[in-house]
Amino acid sequence: MMKLINSIKNNFLNEQTDPHKPFFLTAFIGGFFGIMLWLFEKGNMSLLWHPEIMVTNYLLPIAAGFLLVSIPKFLGSIPTKPIDRILFFSLFWVLLILAVLQKKEIYYIVKLFLLLYFGLYLIIRYVKKKGMVPYFFPFVIFAFLLALSGTVVQNLYYQSIIVDAQLLFVIKKIYFHGFFWVLFSGVASKFLPMLMGVAPKPAPKDKKFYINPFSLNVWYIVSALLVSTYVLESFGMITEGVILRAFVVFFIAYKGWHLFEKTKQKSTLGLLIKIILWHALAGHLLIAAFPKHVVHLAHIIFVGAFSTGSLIVMTRVYLGHAGISFEMEKQSKLYLAAIIILIIALHTRVSSFVLKTYERHLEMASLTWGVAIILWIIAITHWFKSHKKKAGA
Repeated sequence: MMKLINSIKNNFLNEQTDPHKPFFLTAFIGGFFGIMLWLFEKGNMSLLWHPEIMVTNYLLPIAAGFLLVSIPKFLGSIPTKPIDRILFFSLFWVLLILAVLQKKEIYYIVKLFLLLYFGLYLIIRYVKKKGMVPYFFPFVIFAFLLALSGTVVQNLYYQSIIVDAQLLFVIKKIYFHGFFWVLFSGVASKFLPMLMGVAPKPAPKDKKFYINPFSLNVWYIVSALLVSTYVLESFGMITEGVILRAFVVFFIAYKGWHLFEKTKQKSTLGLLIKIILWHALAGHLLIAAFPKHVVHLAHIIFVGAFSTGSLIVMTRVYLGHAGISFEMEKQSKLYLAAIIILIIALHTRVSSFVLKTYERHLEMASLTWGVAIILWIIAITHWFKSHKKKAGA
């Protein structure tokens, strides 16, 4: 009982500790629920709730856990307060309960409140910043605006304020497809080149890593162009949107991810990250070539970049803030197996629409995803236990 009380104090009431752990745990629970819908629930519920849960109850808590740590750190601003931690965590769990109960009208209202509160959180941290602005920050702002606008449209539609089926397509583009990809594109430019061994860790106040928030920087233009591609699609210009996005993502892959550079420090993990990012780039190129199959081809990005890329970033956040050696990550066969199995899940899902066993392939992809996450949890639990033993020795 005392361990539980101390854990609550450390994760929610102590400003000196990073707040990522409860949000990452919440994300895994939400993700498992969203994936299990394909196994145990057929029909409208899975079609309606699966994308919503995977974005809002899986990817959004991951983003929150990461941003509540990184935004104060990179801006040199005030830390995440206990009230912020408690309120964000509570709202995510309210959303998950509402999803289980299928209370979509209340669900979207709560989600809107959560995003508005996060907007206030961003403004306060930016106003009170003492440091410079990292170049991926424009992606954070634009991703937030996409998430907020998509949620506003959801409320307009599901509260029957505006009854127009076109709004469902708008929601799909700017929220389900756009929001997290814009965020991932920017954050990946910070972390993944280092893990691939193609870029060094940026030094404090490195001009290449920071930007002047009051000048027109290339990353403002790139992030704005990326957002514009989803707006174009929302207004029916699908071909123009997907082609422009393919060019923008190619530029990000070249300048942000350093995807075409030769790896200086070769490792299995670095190779797998490169494979994941190549999948993300290939996914956008394939969508531009075959826009009619976007529902299926988009899962190259959903499973490849979102699920697998987020898992890698979460791992680094966990290890870095726990003081655990990154060598454990590099040498862990379970961890590498989890990433490889996620890539297998990606191909299982994407190939399903060209095969006769469509639903069976969806089920197999769901199971494979679940197995990969379980392996990851086992691996990271082993790392923490080994670290505690060494610390106590």
